[in-house]
Amino acid sequence: MAWDAFGITQRGSGRANNEDAILYPAEVAQASSGQRLLLAVADGVGGVHGGEAASAAAVAALRDGFADAAARDPSEALRLLFDGANRRVLALRPPASEQGPATTLVAALTDEDTLWIGSIGDSRAYVARNGGVTQVTADHVCQPDATAAAGTPVRFLTRALGLEGELRMDVFGPIRRADVDGVLLCSDGLYGVLDEPALGAHLRGADLAVAAQRIVALAVQAGSVDDISIVLMAG
Repeated sequence: MAWDAFGITQRGSGRANNEDAILYPAEVAQASSGQRLLLAVADGVGGVHGGEAASAAAVAALRDGFADAAARDPSEALRLLFDGANRRVLALRPPASEQGPATTLVAALTDEDTLWIGSIGDSRAYVARNGGVTQVTADHVCQPDATAAAGTPVRFLTRALGLEGELRMDVFGPIRRADVDGVLLCSDGLYGVLDEPALGAHLRGADLAVAAQRIVALAVQAGSVDDISIVLMAG
C-alpha cells in the first residue's frame, strides 16, 4: 500500500514574502528496496536577505538529486541530498561575503515499510500514534538570556543550510510504518503557536487534506503571523 501525503505552504500575515518552500507532491524514485518517496519542508532564515531563494534552492536540489540518491542506503541518501542542498544554498552567497541566504530543512524519505527523517535547523518532524503526537527531530537552536520587544524568548539557529560548508545534520530512523498513524513535517510558523496535544487532536478522524487545512487555519486563529508550511503523511 502506498503512502498518502498532502502539503500546504502559505505566506504569513506578518511577512512580505513566503520564505517557506515544500517538496510536495512527493518526488518518487525506484530503488532496490522498491518505490521511495521524498517530501520536505524548508524555512528560509528570517532577517537574512534571500531566505525565500534559499528555501526554494534547497527543495530544488532535493528534487534534482533524488533519482541518483534513492538507490543508496536511506541514511546515506539523506546525507547526500542534504549535502547537495547545502552546496546549492551556499552558491547563492554573494562574492566576498561572509554571510548569505540560509534555510532550515526537514525531509522524510520512505519506502514501502519504513521511514527516515533528515533535519537541520528548527523545522520539525512529528509522528502521530494513538491520538498523540511526538516530536522526532531536535531543534538546532540556542536561546540566550535575551527577549524580543514583545517579551518572547529569542532563539538563534545554530545549524542551517548555507551557514557553513561542513554539513551537520541529523538522521532519524528507521521508523516502522506499522508503528505510526501518520507523520507531520512543519515550519515554526505552525508549531510556534500549536502544542503537541493540539496537533494530535486535529489529526484524528480526517483525511490528510482536511487535517492539514484545519491545522493551518487553527494556527492562524492562534495568532501565527509567520509563514506556515505543513506536509502530512500516512500509510
